[in-house]
Amino acid sequence: MYPIPIYLQAKFNLANGVVSPFIMVNAGYTLDINKYLKDAPGLMLNPALGIEIPVGEKQSILVSTGFKIQHGTMFESGAYTRSSLMFKSISAEIGFKF
Repeated sequence: MYPIPIYLQAKFNLANGVVSPFIMVNAGYTLDINKYLKDAPGLMLNPALGIEIPVGEKQSILVSTGFKIQHGTMFESGAYTRSSLMFKSISAEIGFKF
């Protein structure tokens, strides 16, 4: 399995200061290059809260935590059945904005 997430990100700063809190949402679809589109993992949603810390004139470090929801499909080869699943997890991210 080689998952490739394709998503849009919306980020809203709640305040402008030395440390800026923000709300962020990632929403999209995860593809698998080894499967047909109908068998791909599927929809993904990741709302998150975080802070942005400036480290230069235009650079910042972003730290966030959120709740990730990912649709998935499970196949049982012996019974040839297909089950639809919803995976849920807590996410933690650190990024650099330039």
